[in-house]
Amino acid sequence: MPKTHALPRMCMQKRTGADALAYVKLNGVRRYCGLWDTNEAQQAYERLIGEWLQRGRAPELPPAHLCTVNEAVEAYLVYCESYYATSPKQTLDTVILALRNLCGLYGRMPISELTGLHIKALRETLINRRGKGDPDRPTLNVTTINRRIEIIKRMVKYAVSIDLCPAEVLVKVNAVENLVPGRCAAPSPRKVMPVPVEDIEATKEHLNRTVCALVDLQLACGARPGELVNLRRCDILQVSDDLWEVPLEQHKMAHRGRRRVLLFGPASIAVLKPVLLRTKQDGYLFPASDGMLPRIEAAHGHRRPNQKPNKKKSDRVVGPCYTVATYRRAIHRVCDEHDILKWSPNRLRHNYGTEVRRRANLEAARLLLGHGEQKTSEIYAEQDLTAARELARKLS
Repeated sequence: MPKTHALPRMCMQKRTGADALAYVKLNGVRRYCGLWDTNEAQQAYERLIGEWLQRGRAPELPPAHLCTVNEAVEAYLVYCESYYATSPKQTLDTVILALRNLCGLYGRMPISELTGLHIKALRETLINRRGKGDPDRPTLNVTTINRRIEIIKRMVKYAVSIDLCPAEVLVKVNAVENLVPGRCAAPSPRKVMPVPVEDIEATKEHLNRTVCALVDLQLACGARPGELVNLRRCDILQVSDDLWEVPLEQHKMAHRGRRRVLLFGPASIAVLKPVLLRTKQDGYLFPASDGMLPRIEAAHGHRRPNQKPNKKKSDRVVGPCYTVATYRRAIHRVCDEHDILKWSPNRLRHNYGTEVRRRANLEAARLLLGHGEQKTSEIYAEQDLTAARELARKLS
């Protein structure tokens, strides 16, 4: 849940020979509301508090024609800190990165002067950006650039909503269309495919039992990594011998009011039973200590052979369970050490979706993957070519 803070209270300022005044202190500045203990003062107080909250508890900014892009971005980031309070940290990091690109080019310019031409110029700099490793290859693809431009458009929309810039700016910025793959210099995004079975088996040979169980459970139920790593034994509802359920309160689409329930059938239950035997009632199913503590104890004290002895500044802290990042790094580490083509755990959803589509249909894949539309499921469930090949043998 987002953090809640107490609101500033309305205070009384006494005056000699005159009625007392009401005021509220916002960001260290007194804002007077009128005469104390009057309806007008109460209404003014509620108005000031409402406007202050909508600014993200930030000080009152200058008029739209004087407000710079930097000031508008700062106000939007304050708002995002509370809006994305329950989202993964990388969500806010993505917003900060996109707005940093804008501030680098036009930070000191009044936001009222921002036009579609400026957004296109910024987009062109993103297209031409090159990495240090390969100076001939663009760093950002079409999807990433479009996502960053959309964040900037949302920032402008927020600035219009709190009167930091005129509505004409939003119209000009929204007129900039998204890049189309194949119609621009930016590379097209790589299509995410299911992980080859031989790569999964080769990786599992070197993973610890906890990460192996996570991989097997993802292949069996198709859940997102973030939906599994935080599971505890007490979260599981045993509906019947061949069906277990886990209703999720926090998930990717919770902010849209969608319901998400993890369904564990016989294959998933077979993976979970050994895990439950070694887990306490309120314990996490996938504790990080299983894999990280042995690595920490086996690690040598220095990274370089001739490094001088130095005092350790802090001890490594192992969390109660795996996170999405540590789960992914565990797989990547094994792939790097044993020369296996690197893959990430979210791709296992593509394996599951493709298998469900092959054995049932696309609608079944949508329901089990937890998607709102079949269009999204088509990304995860690759079309099975077996039937098409059989028809080609007979008819082509």
